[in-house]
Amino acid sequence: QAETFGISAVAHHCGHHYLALLSAAAGATQRAMDHFAAAARVHERCGAPLLMAESLLDWARFVDETGASGPDPADLRRRCADVLAGHGAALLERRLAEEGG
Repeated sequence: QAETFGISAVAHHCGHHYLALLSAAAGATQRAMDHFAAAARVHERCGAPLLMAESLLDWARFVDETGASGPDPADLRRRCADVLAGHGAALLERRLAEEGG
């Protein structure tokens, strides 16, 4: 099930995040978009803001690179910035700034 998380000493994304990346690599644009959207929803619902932020950044980059029809990458990055606020996630904040957020 794509809504499950890997279990280990560190947090892993839900399956939708990885399926989005695999779909993107396979050229399945709409499938990737659907999985990115699902990953963001699952991470939000499960209270995993840093995983959600990373999914939003990957989604924005995918839309930028492919021109896929869907959410505006700037909107995804703004949402990511909102999610990151107050978490002290320096690496994600740096990536957001480097990618135009």
